Amino acid sequence: FPVEVVAGCPFLLSLNSGEQAFFKVQRSRPGMRISHNWDYTEGDANPVFYAFSQVPFYNSNSVNYYEQYFWSAGKTDERVFEEDSAAARDIYHCTSYACEFYCGSARPSARDCVGAEYPKENTGFFYFTMVGLTNAPTTSEHVMHVDQLDGTILPHQLQAVMDLYNHNCRPSQLQTPVFAENLHWTKAGHVSGAYSELSDWRFKSEFSTSGGERDMDVLPFCDWMYGLDVDAFPSNVSCADIPDITCDADGYVRTLSLSERGLRGALPESFAALSRLQRLYMSGNQLTGTLPASIMASGLLIDLQVSHNFLTGPIPCPTHPQNSLETLMVAQNFFSGSLPSCLFTDAPHLKQLNLNYNNLDSEIPPEIKYATNLVTLSADHTGLHGSLPVELECMNRLSFLHLQRNNLTGTVPQRVVDGLVDMYSLRLSFNELSGTVPHFDTRHSSLQILYLDHNQFDGNFGEQLSEFANAQRAVGVVSEVMLGHNNLHGPLPSVFYNLVNNAFRITELDAVGNHFVCDKDTNDWPAWVFRTGSSFFGKCVPIATPTHFSNVSSEVNGGNPPLVAIQGSQNHSHADALQIYMFAESELVVHGRNFRASDELKCRFGESTEVPALYKNAEQMICKLPRELEIGKAYMFSVANYGSDYWSRETSNEFVPVNVMVVAQRTSRSGFATWLIALIAVACLLAVSATTFAVVLVMKELKGEPLFHRIEDLDELGSSEERDGKPDMNNETSTIPRMEANDNL
Repeated sequence: FPVEVVAGCPFLLSLNSGEQAFFKVQRSRPGMRISHNWDYTEGDANPVFYAFSQVPFYNSNSVNYYEQYFWSAGKTDERVFEEDSAAARDIYHCTSYACEFYCGSARPSARDCVGAEYPKENTGFFYFTMVGLTNAPTTSEHVMHVDQLDGTILPHQLQAVMDLYNHNCRPSQLQTPVFAENLHWTKAGHVSGAYSELSDWRFKSEFSTSGGERDMDVLPFCDWMYGLDVDAFPSNVSCADIPDITCDADGYVRTLSLSERGLRGALPESFAALSRLQRLYMSGNQLTGTLPASIMASGLLIDLQVSHNFLTGPIPCPTHPQNSLETLMVAQNFFSGSLPSCLFTDAPHLKQLNLNYNNLDSEIPPEIKYATNLVTLSADHTGLHGSLPVELECMNRLSFLHLQRNNLTGTVPQRVVDGLVDMYSLRLSFNELSGTVPHFDTRHSSLQILYLDHNQFDGNFGEQLSEFANAQRAVGVVSEVMLGHNNLHGPLPSVFYNLVNNAFRITELDAVGNHFVCDKDTNDWPAWVFRTGSSFFGKCVPIATPTHFSNVSSEVNGGNPPLVAIQGSQNHSHADALQIYMFAESELVVHGRNFRASDELKCRFGESTEVPALYKNAEQMICKLPRELEIGKAYMFSVANYGSDYWSRETSNEFVPVNVMVVAQRTSRSGFATWLIALIAVACLLAVSATTFAVVLVMKELKGEPLFHRIEDLDELGSSEERDGKPDMNNETSTIPRMEANDNL
């Protein structure tokens, strides 16, 4: 049973890891302000609380229906529980153990109970629980405060509240269905499915739902101040008479608790009159437009939560020189632009920052180093890109770093991880991060949640989490490791055995989609995996195994004759090694099995000379011998699909040594190159011959000794020779041939 504590009186609490303590504090009505102060300065980690608004109830499966998870913001801090009718439930007035319905509601009562229809009209206790997560017992001092916040609201403050109601709530509220006397539509009934056409709702003909009841984007009606005659509020109305607001002693509105009320549209201009707001809760509505700058201009604002709306424009900066902002929740909106550095430079008290699911286009600014009080930074699916800034190493109080589903690149610097000594949850899934997984050592004893899946991390893996495995000391505490869908390779690390089989094991592990090689003894996962299940790891990668080589044709081997000479037996015994003689830069056709179409597929000659390989199919690949191999030296040959997972005695029981020896550098050229050179040589010879002929022709012409004569000249020459007793060219038997040519020849 919960222990009742007296408001205002301190009490000491000592908790071991995994232990829970239950408490309750008296309140006369749910609207009272409850604050919880603690001092954990003697502990080595922040406390964790489960805040209750009704008696803790456990079913047979030990599931607690009523807990609201809360991570503390610091070792010495305060948690304020404002009035929230959605969370002010009192189990003594519920119609079911799950507290989904209340006495007086339309649903038939599951058991007898006494109380009003709505939870905020009930009274009773406020319940809460604390859970220890530290590895050693810790003792801390706690105080619960219960404050009655009544008083008259100032007229201009009342006007601003009425403007908000009339502008953002009243238009849809006027359409709220009324089913019977004192029985009308409520948001609580709507989201629980009370009006579903699938339920036993007896007023289906008047109003029913067919799905999407929990989607606040389509909540049909506003559920704030229903039934109140707001127009009849007197000028001296008490702040306590206006639901979901609190005021300070001077009559200024201090808190607005209007999350998930069905508010619609842009905030009215008069909202700026609420200049002393300390806490503004308006998440889960249908608000549009930009966030008024006046909100961030207050020096008193501590907590601003406007997530899950339709707000646009840039994220505003705090402008008051001495602002008190500690919590900023603007997730699931349509904010755009950059992640403003002013959130880190101009908000020195900022502890919680949630930017999830916005439309930013930004890197993480290096000015983040100034936000040294930040405990939570959550920016999932926000449009971040670039690398993780090394300035994150300054965030020694950061417990939650969630940057999933962005476009972050580069490595996770070890110096950053070393600086995050209070880290509890690190989530970097679905990015483009690469390099090796950083080490998490004894400085990270608080780390319980590690999400690095769906990135491009590579290299051998295992030692990085050895200290993490040793730090698991709590039973029943959620602890998760997600490493799936990366490029990790090597043997399956033994640390996985510890993570899933130790007494203080983690609750969830996923390493599916990596390239861990099969065990050489089983040609599958190690034997222990078959005792625990392989769902954590998926399928292993068989080691790439070369078995023999093709003779290299003269076309492939640069015009040289095939030079594959094999020494040793063909049965691949361990005693005899295959020895291949090759020309440098020749292409070696490798046959075998288990070759993968991997970007990392490569051959290795000796211990260090690696060259990329060309994948042909699962049984054939091609490697080119590098020029840096020494002539006459034998090199051990091996193949790897990924990383350094080479075929060797350590990775395969079928290993047979294969040596490759370069006998000479390449001296001849390819057939195409030979033909090309021959053609060039012939062309050069023809060019020289033509030039020589032209020179001889010109010289003879200059001397009056032409090589060719006109036909008429030849006829005259023939007549002269006939007179002189010489042969006649016109005679068919003449030994001088007659030339058939034109006049210009």
